[in-house]
Amino acid sequence: MFNKLKKYRNVLIATTTVAAVTAGVSVTLHQKLKKPFLPSFYNFKAYMSEENKGIISKTFDYKQFSEINEFYNAILNNKAAAGIGTDFLATQLIRKHLIAKIDYSVLFDMPILKDNYELTKQMVKLTLRKDIWDHLEQYDKYLEKDEFGRDLNAHLWEYFYPYFSQDAVVAYNINKVTPSDKEHLNEEGEINFESYHSQYGDDLYHMANLLKIISENGYKNWIITDAIRDNLLYGSSYWLIPDEKRRTSEHFTGEVENNTYSQLIDSFISLIKDGTGFDVKDSEHITFEGDGLQIVNNLINHQRPDINAAIMYNGDAIDSYYGEDNFPGEVGEGEIRVVKPKFNILLIDGLVLSDKNTEKQNFEYLNVFKNSFYNNLPSFKSLYEQFKEQGINIFDSSTLEKTFYEKALLDIWSNLKVSEFEEIFTKEESEVLVNKLSQILSWSNLDNQQITEHFKESNQLHKAFLDGESSEDAALEDWATFYPQVIQKYLQDNGIDGLLEQIVSIQTKEKSLQLFDDAINASKDQAYKLTLKYLLKGFEEDFKDLEETLNEKEALLAYFARKIALINFANEAIEAKIAEKYLSLDNFNFINYNPTQEIDYDFVLRNYFATPIDGYDPKVISIYEIVESKNNTHKGILPVDEKLQSLITTTYFQRTKS
Repeated sequence: MFNKLKKYRNVLIATTTVAAVTAGVSVTLHQKLKKPFLPSFYNFKAYMSEENKGIISKTFDYKQFSEINEFYNAILNNKAAAGIGTDFLATQLIRKHLIAKIDYSVLFDMPILKDNYELTKQMVKLTLRKDIWDHLEQYDKYLEKDEFGRDLNAHLWEYFYPYFSQDAVVAYNINKVTPSDKEHLNEEGEINFESYHSQYGDDLYHMANLLKIISENGYKNWIITDAIRDNLLYGSSYWLIPDEKRRTSEHFTGEVENNTYSQLIDSFISLIKDGTGFDVKDSEHITFEGDGLQIVNNLINHQRPDINAAIMYNGDAIDSYYGEDNFPGEVGEGEIRVVKPKFNILLIDGLVLSDKNTEKQNFEYLNVFKNSFYNNLPSFKSLYEQFKEQGINIFDSSTLEKTFYEKALLDIWSNLKVSEFEEIFTKEESEVLVNKLSQILSWSNLDNQQITEHFKESNQLHKAFLDGESSEDAALEDWATFYPQVIQKYLQDNGIDGLLEQIVSIQTKEKSLQLFDDAINASKDQAYKLTLKYLLKGFEEDFKDLEETLNEKEALLAYFARKIALINFANEAIEAKIAEKYLSLDNFNFINYNPTQEIDYDFVLRNYFATPIDGYDPKVISIYEIVESKNNTHKGILPVDEKLQSLITTTYFQRTKS
């Protein structure tokens, strides 16, 4: 992510003649008259890709803010027509009648949704991850009445469509500290938190204990996201019961009231002190920072030994993990390690529209959004209609919904993969190959039944492991995706085993390439011939990095299957197609925060964190995953009135700042 600072130049015109002044005024007036007024769209800093900003800026004056209060004041003072705000802010704005309902018939390009409340609700719910929908519903009890106590009975989803989500992580940079005691470390210097289970028991993943463990391993210099309500939520899991002299998580709800805010602040202060060993005002060891990019850069920058651990958002942690982009040639990939606290936060940002807009204006604005960062939503319409034409109501069962999701994922995969094929083949050949692969990868393909059943069982086992109901986790590649397994079967059904055995036996590039050519010439099936040509090109490019893979037929087969199955976001043709057609994915590629839509979330999970040679990276996937489990419970920030918010802010700064 990148923050770009605008530079301003002051121009002094040294003249006093009336003619010159008149000319200057005339030019200024002419420029103002020439430039049309644009309504304002507000968003957090560095929170949208350049492609999307370019589209938005044709209709809006795109404004960026650092603090959410800036957007709140802009809405309050009729200076913002639309923007990206938080879930709790949207709730407050609804109660004040300051934002309008979203016309999903426009945003989804589905006229059938007009004045059809139940179908609209079903479609919105269908697009979102389950945890996102459940999170939105928890705000409904605050929307039964408006701020004057009048009946409102609103629902957050009617006014607020999610954009990105994030939760919290505790991170540490393994290249900045060399612990003297390596008892609890693996060979990479990563802390084995499970080795502390006998000491902490079921409280192991409480944030205070994670901070203690990391601090005990030599990480003494912390940078903490300076977000008041977030920090109060963390503090709520460390609430003191004075009479019993113990801490409890019973107040971990997201609620703040007049009689609890003061103790919540004290609980956060105690959490940091007891966890790190340092007072929050100890600026030598504790730094508060509101800018996520600064947290990322300070944590990974080798020139900043004074910062080696952080409490940060998972999206910023992903940015840190891939930190070589921030400091090319200085920082390597995967220098940070991350653990998630049991009592965690779930933050959701989303689109809101000002209540002062006319219906015509909102129609225009929603069309802009559906053609930019929400440009994947209209695809739900065409897919929904395809199923409907076949007499299928996707809402009849979870099985049909799963079929719907998988069809949508395969459509994206096919459209992006064909772009990569067209770098090698003619358009016609590329279509032949992608059509064949799409056919065999289809969720509905009965030949895949054994593989898809294993995929579903692996997901169930992974969930059971996270919930503590199983001591064994499913293999990452088994629960994250099923495409490589299907591709392996396709390759083996076409006799690739013989070719692989020959390559493993000789392990030389020139002879291996000749074996490939022989196999291509011998194939009589056009699609399989093209498949081998595609694999040959990749094999030739990757050969020098395949030393270990060449020793084993199964490893080589897995490499070839991933080569076909994975979408490489860094491929130029794919990157261009994403920027043209899949702007929600373009946004993720820029921001690295979790998509709120089920299809985008899964597409990223299946493709972004893997390479054909190395497979899936469990470390970064553990950062990306936002799941409810035994060791990870999420709460949102719930709304408070302006008077209480003022008290919270004043008291927090008095007690946490030097």
